[in-house]
Amino acid sequence: MRSAAGFTVSESTMFHAAAGYLPEALIIRLTPDARLFDDDDPEYQPTSLVIGFFFHEYTHYIHNISTVSGVVTFINTIDLWRWFRQTVNSESISRGSDSLSSESKQRLHALFTYLGAVRRDGSPKLKYILNPKSLRITSAKLECVALQAQSAEPLLHIIVCDAYAFDHDDNDEQCVLQVGTLEILECAAWLLEKRIVLALDATATLNMPPTFPNRVVEALAAFLEPSLSEEAVLACALAALQSSDAPEALLHVLRIAGRASRDGKNPLLELRKNVFENLASCRSQLDDQLQKLDQEFNGTNAFAVSVRRVVGVAREVFNRRAMEPFFEFDLVSRVPAKPNGFVEVLREIVPCAVVQERRGDGESLQRDFLFSFQPKQSNQAIDPEAALRVVHSAFHFMSVHRVREGFAATSEVGQRKCPFFTCCDLQLRQQEPNVCRETPWLSAGWKRWDSASCWYGSGVRITQSPTSQTNTKPAGRMARLLAAVRRWIKQRLGLL
Repeated sequence: MRSAAGFTVSESTMFHAAAGYLPEALIIRLTPDARLFDDDDPEYQPTSLVIGFFFHEYTHYIHNISTVSGVVTFINTIDLWRWFRQTVNSESISRGSDSLSSESKQRLHALFTYLGAVRRDGSPKLKYILNPKSLRITSAKLECVALQAQSAEPLLHIIVCDAYAFDHDDNDEQCVLQVGTLEILECAAWLLEKRIVLALDATATLNMPPTFPNRVVEALAAFLEPSLSEEAVLACALAALQSSDAPEALLHVLRIAGRASRDGKNPLLELRKNVFENLASCRSQLDDQLQKLDQEFNGTNAFAVSVRRVVGVAREVFNRRAMEPFFEFDLVSRVPAKPNGFVEVLREIVPCAVVQERRGDGESLQRDFLFSFQPKQSNQAIDPEAALRVVHSAFHFMSVHRVREGFAATSEVGQRKCPFFTCCDLQLRQQEPNVCRETPWLSAGWKRWDSASCWYGSGVRITQSPTSQTNTKPAGRMARLLAAVRRWIKQRLGLL
């Protein structure tokens, strides 16, 4: 156990995440240059800039579990995993989406289109401006990028803009860019990062983030509603995320804020009314979706435990947002000018796990560490943090098979490294590191495990198609009852 910034944290030696924060990972990654913790110096205190970097990623986690856009993305990622596991056999080999029916492929394509558009980076391909420092938008129009599978109704939009990018010498280049959900998320995270850094140290010199995608929404607001303050732009970004179609919502809330500003009203009060209305209209539907997840994942395995935990946290934070749509402002305003004050904020919405990278050879055992802000309690059968890592493993296994139109067969995937490679020192990592480095899915069937396999192997086994897991089926009347319940749940979820 370790103590970090006032928290008791548990050390794990099994994880190294990809850069940044991914919705399916529920993990924050910090590079060696951004040390939130220091094992060798118990007196170490991170700078305000390092805390700002962490808060940026922490904000992504908050928005992943407490905004309509974030929760819908998480639900759809689970849905994508459901489709993928239908292609995986008992040997942990995927046959690819070609093994699915034509109707299933159509529904899978719609899901791929939506998730791809939600995470798409709309940055332009510049030829001459290598490091743009600013942006001026000259036009903006809404375009549909994803349709509902059955009704063909618009599901997600992007905002297509004509613009000029400028470098530090004021040279410019004309370009076309897209403002999507990613740009809105990054705008909110950056502006909150900026506020927390200055709250901790009013004299801090900010490190400006890349113009694309972090500052695109600010440029769009300057074009559409130039009277809006930075605080109002941040509120618009937060309000837009309370929609599964955040780009379309962004144009709407910018107009509301702009009109309020011109009429001498407080834009945040008008935006708050709008968010209350939106949450009231979609809350029952969202609660229904979360309840379905609870019903489907009601087992005791790590995946079920983890999904229920995410659902529980989402409900809790959503209740808070329903009372105060912009609670992020309140969190920042109560941070005094010292790092310990930040700890009090983290206690209110406990962060996800944090990977602290360390310098050194990437082939070394246990180079990096995973810190949990919620260590396992003695009365818990399954450590919830470990369960989340199993979920990440299952989603990573799925992601390495993703191609443009569906899933590739495992035979076509090629070599991929286990995301835990630099943190692990288990038997497989020591005895056959080539498996972890190149084909980690084979960990599920490795014969030398003393008892349970690693997180990755557990995630792969859970992903195996239910029809291939014959050893888990109960016999007789109870089996028929459970099968009937599963069919009912699938019908309610639209999977049959």
